[in-house]
Parts: sequence; structure tokens; C-alpha cells
Amino acid sequence: MKCLRLKISKPLNHSWDFLGDILRDLDYKCPKLFNFCMRTWFFWDEARKEIKEKTGEWPSKDAFLEPDLYNEMRKIFPDVPTRTVSAINQLARKRWQTDRKEVWSNVKSVSTFKRGGPIPFTNQQYKLFFDEQNRIVFQASLRPKTQKLEAFKLQLYGKKLDKSCRVLIARIISGEYKKGSAQIKYKDGQWNVIISYEPGKKNMEVFPGRVLGVDLGVASSFYAALSDSLERLTSGDAGEIQKFRFQIRKRRKEYQRQIGASTRTGRGRKKALAPLETLAEKEKHFRDTKYHTYTRMLIDFAVNHGVGVIQIENLDGLKARQDSFMLQNWAIGDFQLKLKNKAAEYGILVNEVNPRYTSQRCHVCGYIDSSNRKTQAEFSCISCKMECHADYNAAKNLSIPGIDEIITRALQEREKSKECSQGCFLNE
Repeated sequence: MKCLRLKISKPLNHSWDFLGDILRDLDYKCPKLFNFCMRTWFFWDEARKEIKEKTGEWPSKDAFLEPDLYNEMRKIFPDVPTRTVSAINQLARKRWQTDRKEVWSNVKSVSTFKRGGPIPFTNQQYKLFFDEQNRIVFQASLRPKTQKLEAFKLQLYGKKLDKSCRVLIARIISGEYKKGSAQIKYKDGQWNVIISYEPGKKNMEVFPGRVLGVDLGVASSFYAALSDSLERLTSGDAGEIQKFRFQIRKRRKEYQRQIGASTRTGRGRKKALAPLETLAEKEKHFRDTKYHTYTRMLIDFAVNHGVGVIQIENLDGLKARQDSFMLQNWAIGDFQLKLKNKAAEYGILVNEVNPRYTSQRCHVCGYIDSSNRKTQAEFSCISCKMECHADYNAAKNLSIPGIDEIITRALQEREKSKECSQGCFLNE
């Protein structure tokens, strides 16, 4: 799914004051309903765990019914639209199912929403259309039907509401792109409408068995290689990213030193902290732009070469690799998500592969040894004498289907051969 963010220009059939009051009211009540759901799911699951610990078995669904949150939520805030309540209920349920294992493992806390979060709408709850004056209109009910209040018609606009953006909206309206859920969110003094949509899959010629391996490295931000060809792709600008991050870090330290020496309190201190927030936003925007650039490069390369599968390093495996700049305060999960979203447009599958030993394995003969990696950028196999760029070698390994299983079997066979040789030596 992709998202389109547009600002609310003005309400067409109600006053701004009336719209603002209702949106602020929903902005207060929606996170309360969400947090109520999350607490309920937490305690419900905790009760199930207690029964499991006492009896040794999980309670059946018939004996231990799931909580009926919808009716409870309607009682708490009856003036919230029914479909909005339903959307919050579904969102909280999915979030708990996603987070529950990590919550019970004490890896993360129970998710919570606060004011300024999204006001959700199902895809059936709103309409998107062009009016007689060719204005983009978002129409949705912000109060229950029992109040008999006319649905709000909101005129939308964006920073670059050019022809391409209007074409995109026209495709969503016509049904060419599947319309998803929507949100209204307050940010930077402005109410925004965020519309999700799913573009139709684009046709491309796929070569059977061709895989693109992607290594996230140090010498380059990424290095990609095809499984059956010498063709490769690299970002080649890791130095630029490192330089930008160094500049941001340096300026942050300077600001922190100035704030530490300052005696300002209250609003004065808040004003002094503002540059730090600006730096954080700059780094975030820079990272977001680079991730879009990188993923677009990879997808274009894959499409041009008929790649049906992309294999990238698994996030869990990356945590141990502190040498990669992608792990140093960079959201690698966001990079993978952007890549998967772009790949889905063409029906390209993105697999996450355990990168263990892919940097030490020779992609030609399969020999694994830490001595193969001469330097950060050099790879020279001590078995077959093959030499190449270290990131290219890792990318070639990642392009091999089932590479993690191949490496595991190779290591197991090596251990068996060692045990066998040691046993023969002792017998002699």
C-alpha cells in the first residue's frame, strides 16, 4: 500500500470553527479508545496465560471468549462515528497481534496513542471526487448518523498538486488503483488527509530463476548483483552519507554545549532546544530521501533485467553488524519496507536472508574463511584465488537461492570432517 498526503484547504459546507471543534474532539477521543482497546487485549491475554500456567493448556475459544470491544467503545464515546470506532477496534487488534510476542518477552511495551495521532476512516467511510470546479474533495461523516449531521466536504491541496498528482487521484477515484483506508492527522499547525491506495501491478518480463542479491555495506550504501550475470549496481555514495551524518552530529554537539551553558528556563529553554529538533528533522528527511532514491534504483535495475526475486539481508542478522552505517541510527526496517512496497508494484518478491558468513564465503567455490576478507573492500579467496570487491562477493552470495541453508550445511560438513580427522589421529 502507498499513501498520499494532502492538506485540508477549507470545508465546503461547514465553517472552519465547527470543523476544527469536531476534529479536535476526535483527536482527543480516538487515542483514548485505542488505548482502551490495547489495555483490554493486554489483560485478556494475561488472563489466558494464567490459565495456561495453572492447567498446562490454553483455554478454548468457546470457554474464554474474546472481548466485545465495539459495544464498550460505543458506550464510552457515543458521539464518535460508528465506522471510526470499528476502524480503531480493528487497528488495535492487529497491533496487539503484531506486538504481543515482543510485549511478553519484555522487548517492547504496549503500544499507545496520544493526541496528534491519526483519526482513522475505513475505505467505505469516505468519498474522494472532483467537484464541478475541478477541486479535489474528501467527503466523510465525522459524527454518528443519529445526529443527522451532513457529511463534511473538505477541499484538499498539496505542495505539488500538479498534473501527475491529479492523474494519481483520478486513478484512485476511477478504481484503477484500489482505494484503502484514510486518516486525518494534525501536524505542524495543519490538518492533513492521508489516503492509502494500492496501485495495480505493472507488467514486466521475468527471467525464470534470476535473483538479485542486495548487500548493505560500508564502502557503498548498497551493492547489488545478479545470480546469473556479471551485471551489478552500487550506490557509490556512502562517503556522502557519512559526511552528512558527521556534520549533523557535530552541529548537535555544538548546540548541546550552548544549551548546557545557558541559564534559560521555560519558554526560553524551549526556544533554545528548537535547533536540535530542526536537526533531527533534517536527518530524517535526508534519510527518507536517500531510501527512496536507493530503492528506486534497485527496482529499476530489477525491472530492466527481468528479476522476479530480490534477496536482501535479514534485519535480525544485521543487528550484529556494527560496521555498517545503515545500522548506526538509520532505520533499516524503513528501507526494507520502501523496497517491498516498490517491488509489489511489479509483482517482485523480496526475501529476507540470514547474511551470516556471506561476507566470508567465496561465491565461486563456496569456501568459507575469515581470511578471505583482506580489507573492508577487498575479497581474495585463499582456496581458488578469486579476487573481487568484497561487497560484490557478498551480493553474489545473497543472490543464490537458499544461501543460508547452503552455508549451514557447509559448516556442518566442515565440523564433521574435523571430528573425523581428529578421531583418525587419535586412533593412530
